[in-house]
Amino acid sequence: MEHGFDTAFYRAVLDRIQSNIYITDPETDTIVYMNGHMKQTFGLKDAEGRVCWKTLQKGMTGRCPFCKIGRLEGMKKGKLCVWRETNTVTGRIYMNYDSLEEWNGHTYHIQNSVDITDRIQLSMEASIDELTGVLSRNAGKKCLEDVLKQMKGNDRFTVALYDINGLKWVNDTYGHLEGDRLLVFVAQTIQKELEKSDFVFRLSGDEFIVVFMHKDMAQAESWMQKILGTLEERRAAGGMAYDVSFSYGLACIYAGENLSVSDVLSIADSQMYIRKRDHHILVGKKRLEQERQHGEKISSFYYNKDSLFEAISESTDDYVFVGNLKTGEFMYSYKMMMDFDLPGQVVANAAAFWAEKIHPEDAMLFLRSNQEIADGRVERHTVAYRAKNAAGEWVHLLCKGRMIRDEKGQPDLFAGIIRNLDRTRNLSGLSEENCVTQRTETEEDTSIYQKHSEYLKNESAVFVDPDELADLPSEI
Repeated sequence: MEHGFDTAFYRAVLDRIQSNIYITDPETDTIVYMNGHMKQTFGLKDAEGRVCWKTLQKGMTGRCPFCKIGRLEGMKKGKLCVWRETNTVTGRIYMNYDSLEEWNGHTYHIQNSVDITDRIQLSMEASIDELTGVLSRNAGKKCLEDVLKQMKGNDRFTVALYDINGLKWVNDTYGHLEGDRLLVFVAQTIQKELEKSDFVFRLSGDEFIVVFMHKDMAQAESWMQKILGTLEERRAAGGMAYDVSFSYGLACIYAGENLSVSDVLSIADSQMYIRKRDHHILVGKKRLEQERQHGEKISSFYYNKDSLFEAISESTDDYVFVGNLKTGEFMYSYKMMMDFDLPGQVVANAAAFWAEKIHPEDAMLFLRSNQEIADGRVERHTVAYRAKNAAGEWVHLLCKGRMIRDEKGQPDLFAGIIRNLDRTRNLSGLSEENCVTQRTETEEDTSIYQKHSEYLKNESAVFVDPDELADLPSEI
């Protein structure tokens, strides 16, 4: 359908397109047309008639060495040559689409340049770790994946995983800003010393991956040791009054192994933790030696008290308990809750609750012994009794406990262990070699129970005095 558009219409359309469009005469390199958007971008009022390389570039004395006209002349008319350029006048990055077209028997060079600077910047920001300036996790893993895909024949490369030593201490002592500065200092020092073919990326937190494209294990080892020395030399100049080092693991990857990125990282990680362990041992020895030389003593010890009960409960076959003597509430290990069908790990009015589970012949001694503790008349007890388990069976138990007083000297806390003597006596499934310790322990506990049975016959007995039970430690 013929609409009869004229030249003015086409010019108006081209002037409004948000990309740089211009046409030159390849014989003279003069501009014969430039759209309005490009004139505005380059600050030109009249571009037509000017030489392109004098107008659109800086410092050129002839046709631009990167000009694609020569290449286009060897191609069919109308074929595109796509290439990227950083323009010397605007400083922007363009994706150029060049072609040679014929019109009325004359050849013209046409270029459409799309500004991709912002897109490139966004891409770079996405691929660069914001803090350290090295490749991000995703970008680095993608590069590593590309390396693995391109390997063939006898190709190999070496990968190192390094982890900053003492970062938590730096964060706790000097603050997280200083910890970030330490991460940047190490990462940038390594990146600046790498060859162009090598790369480094941040894996997570204080863990980084270095890929050496042309180094074997020995060469990579030498390089890592050298960089550790460089860090030590430069840390003082960087205002760092503390040790700056890292632990690392090395792995040499060969083409025939067909490993994935995860495989490579796992291998390097396992090697790194061997060195990390050795580093901690070395640091511990140095601190111990310093303490011995200066006579230093630890004034206090801090630990996670909230997790202590759980840790002890899961580390022993015995049942563990802790009680608040002021409220009568006791907490038992999960295993005891299940084995004796307790209403929960925390039991209110525990003495009365257990009185219903204790064998009638042992109940009086059990209650008297616990009352001695609650009244503060004794601080330790070792008492044997029978209790009914969840299966309705009578089980022989041995309880060893210790009472702690508050600042006013009143009974406050009662904690200890309860041993299932029937279970520890059953050694039939153990080999002779593996059961020596358990047999000795069981025979001792059985002897205690037999001695305790004699106390049960005596109505005046209120608890088993630990001193009467020879060789049995009453404290936990």
